Amino acid sequence: MKSIKILAIVIACSVLSAFLAFGQDNSTPKAFVAKPYGPIGQRNPEAPAEVSQYDFVVGNWNVDITLFPKNSAPVKQTGEWHNHWINNGYDIAQEYYGDIAIGSEFRHYDTALGYWVGKNLYVGYGSWADVTARMQGANMVVTVDNRTPEQGGFLNRETYYDITENQWKMKSEQSFDNGVTWVKGFYELVATRKSETSELK
Repeated sequence: MKSIKILAIVIACSVLSAFLAFGQDNSTPKAFVAKPYGPIGQRNPEAPAEVSQYDFVVGNWNVDITLFPKNSAPVKQTGEWHNHWINNGYDIAQEYYGDIAIGSEFRHYDTALGYWVGKNLYVGYGSWADVTARMQGANMVVTVDNRTPEQGGFLNRETYYDITENQWKMKSEQSFDNGVTWVKGFYELVATRKSETSELK
């Protein structure tokens, strides 16, 4: 009987201690911190041959971007791109982390259409943008549809060029007449591959 009473006292003290500790813990739960980089992965060897067109973009990249604001001087900024294979090595996911933009882009080669299709989603832009991409000679040409029935908008054409193993460039152009004419866009960039030993931020 005595041992039962002692056990009951011990249990009661443990419960009371836990309750008091809970009552005194006013700390805010830790915010979710996602790991920004997933595995690079590999292109599936059984994927259509055209899927290799996007090999050049896979990897971790430092980005030097130049913005061209209206009525002011160009602005230099930096960012990082992490691009990797998804969906068993058939499709591409591109994750961008920059000074003014954070977002993701997805690419899938549609064998029936004979070109790439995809979606872009950037923080603060509110909705998905439809994307098509085609290899034209040595360049990858990506068209982002920023048009909306409510606000009009424009087509944004991104041309990846001067593509090498460790660097490539991109320039943007805009069309406000459904692709009939194009004018210089508001950014261009140079992406340089991160070294394997460099730390991922």
